[in-house]
Amino acid sequence: LPFVAPSIEDGHLCGSGASDMKGGIAAAVEALRALRAANALECGGVLLTAHDHHEGPWGDRRQLLALIRAGYVGDGVLLPEYLAHVLPIGGRGQAIFSVDICRAGEPVHEVLRPAGLPDVLGAGADLVLRLRDLNQRLSAIKAEHVGADSAFVGRIESGQIYNQAPVRCRVEGTRRWVRPGGRDAVRREFDEILEAVAVESGTQVNVVE
Repeated sequence: LPFVAPSIEDGHLCGSGASDMKGGIAAAVEALRALRAANALECGGVLLTAHDHHEGPWGDRRQLLALIRAGYVGDGVLLPEYLAHVLPIGGRGQAIFSVDICRAGEPVHEVLRPAGLPDVLGAGADLVLRLRDLNQRLSAIKAEHVGADSAFVGRIESGQIYNQAPVRCRVEGTRRWVRPGGRDAVRREFDEILEAVAVESGTQVNVVE
């Protein structure tokens, strides 16, 4: 990524990581220093950890999982993810999805397509529209402080050239929910949408795990 050199502008620190996440780590370290200097903890303790490789879709959580396996766990967790003037008291669950819509065979020129050839790109477009409709319905599911449920598509990719019927279409995005413990219900709902797309289009629709 492009590196932005650090600087002080009008009393504010600017540069790569000033807010996310080096500045946040520095703030957490200073908070712990102040707690220790004031002897503010009458019992228990605070453990500060920092790790990388945690954000999807590229992160595999290797450092976080290694810390947990090594026994670095606590009775409660506070995630100081960003610098702000408010303390978050709630949040939404989130799933990042990547869906492959496929058909058998090879890519074929548009004028040579056999009758009944499954249209993976059309099925992908259908999935995007279904998720758009789902997002509209989900907007009614709200919780104080954290907003509403949502379904979002940020990427659709298919084909190699403009006049060739592809064999795969990938759709990627996020699904967020406000109800605690809603993960299983969200997955069932998502799988039902994928099954409907597969049946109606004659394609194979799979979640990329």
